[in-house]
Amino acid sequence: MVNLFSVYKADSSQLNSILKRLGKQYEEVVENNNMVIEDQIKNAKYIVLAWGNVPKNMDKDKHRNQVIKVYDFVRNANKMSSVIVLKVNNKSKNILTNDMYPRHPARAKILKLVKCEIDNKNVLKTVIKRVPIKFNVTK
Repeated sequence: MVNLFSVYKADSSQLNSILKRLGKQYEEVVENNNMVIEDQIKNAKYIVLAWGNVPKNMDKDKHRNQVIKVYDFVRNANKMSSVIVLKVNNKSKNILTNDMYPRHPARAKILKLVKCEIDNKNVLKTVIKRVPIKFNVTK
């Protein structure tokens, strides 16, 4: 598992302020995280996308650029058929958010895994098909 950004905060609305405090180190931190993401994608059998919408107070372009980089890593690794998103129990019947991002499972029960495609405009499209994957959960 990797994060879209290597900086984590339970209250995601604080993410942008943390990234800004990195100053000149920001690019280096992002680049190091991208190398980890790219490596994990290359070695993954399945790629589960689950970052949710752009956090409040986050620079939308910065977020979108990072999403596109991840999509490019998936394409470059020839893993387009391995992309999966989560169907969670929420008020919406939509698998993706209104902004067409994969849902984050925070405070939600995961109902199923759904195959997904990334189109040539960098938009996710769900393929309504349950993915038969069994995960081993260890404690």
